[in-house]
Amino acid sequence: MTTREDRAAIAVYLTALRDAGPDLSPALIEAFERLTPGQLDTLAARVLEAPAAGARHTPPPPARRPRLGEGLRTTLVLAGAFAVSLAGVVWASLSFDQGPPDPAPSSFTDPTGVLEGIGQATSEGW
Repeated sequence: MTTREDRAAIAVYLTALRDAGPDLSPALIEAFERLTPGQLDTLAARVLEAPAAGARHTPPPPARRPRLGEGLRTTLVLAGAFAVSLAGVVWASLSFDQGPPDPAPSSFTDPTGVLEGIGQATSEGW
């Protein structure tokens, strides 16, 4: 059971809390240090209990929905990355699929592909 002095001390603290805003002011620290353990228990119970029927309650903000532009931009970036990757795979398969280049003519072969001294119809030179 709270006394009139307890309620007055809690009211002083809540007023200092309201006036302090987001900063920790010396008046707020001083009002908190003056509270007794019993008053702190009463204050904690008061803060933790459900808000009264007439209390002001602000509803939570609506959930943020992604905008159409963000989804479209992400889709286009992914499609572009896929296209570049696919183009790289196609280029690699075309450039390595042709096989090794033809060997250069050497002293053993004639550029026409015919060896001198060996008959074409028979195997005389072998």
